[in-house]
Amino acid sequence: MENEHSDEIGYVDHNIHGAGTALVTPMNSNGSVDYGALKHLVEFQIDKGIGFLVPCGTTGESATLSNRQHDLVVERVVEYADGRVPVVGGTGSNSTCEALKRTRHAKEAGVDAVLLVEPYYNKPEEEDIISEYYTIIATENEDLPMIAYHVPGRTGASFTEYSARELAKIPEFIGVKWADPTDLETARFICENPGLELYSGEDAENLIFYKMGGKGAISVTANAVPDLVSEVWNLYAAGDNEGAESLQERIAELNSAMFIAGNPKSVKTALHAMGMIQPHARKPISLATGNKRTTIETALENIGIQVVNR
Repeated sequence: MENEHSDEIGYVDHNIHGAGTALVTPMNSNGSVDYGALKHLVEFQIDKGIGFLVPCGTTGESATLSNRQHDLVVERVVEYADGRVPVVGGTGSNSTCEALKRTRHAKEAGVDAVLLVEPYYNKPEEEDIISEYYTIIATENEDLPMIAYHVPGRTGASFTEYSARELAKIPEFIGVKWADPTDLETARFICENPGLELYSGEDAENLIFYKMGGKGAISVTANAVPDLVSEVWNLYAAGDNEGAESLQERIAELNSAMFIAGNPKSVKTALHAMGMIQPHARKPISLATGNKRTTIETALENIGIQVVNR
């Protein structure tokens, strides 16, 4: 699918649309990556009809992976996907230099696009994020589709109409992953003005963003139910609003459970309960226990998924 604005302002073509999965990074007890489980997860996603895959984002614990692990996870997901679905590698950092290294590597590995979280912790001003981060990375990786990632709850960064206008001038930037449910006005501005696509970063709000004009979602819940998350998009795109709303309501309990203990703790707990991964995350994160785990298991069972590990 080509960017609908490509003829207007010279944007790079891309095929990133519909529901994608923000993949977890399965781990062994010693903190190494469980590549066997990762391959199984990729196959599960593709078999269930997911639109694209996003390794090494927030859900993939990118901030606590070693540089080598980060590079290898991106490489392996590209290898495992084998061209069957697009791969959007998470390559952002709070350091422009580090993000450049990751982006170059991801491009060499064969990703279809990259996801660049806004710099976190060191709190650059909005203008600096555009000029000293996004612009530099795009300039050094010409023609590689890029998605900016706005998640202020984790980064403390601002993304106003200014950022939308400036990013729309950079051909490599095809869109924004929006994970700020408190600011729907800027999200709507992105949808209503040419130059950038909007991708939902809030599972509970996916259908709301689609109705605004969003082109897809990068979903946490899709780790467990890629078929259902994809079908919400498919129904909406086919004009079946009633069907999309009904299915979005059906998975609402699971969407809520996927964040009851934070992300990726909740979704990793769900995947362990399903028997898909070992019960490990990168420290200091652990898996959910007690009432929170019970809530996650109940949400899975209520949607028809068998719990094999308790």
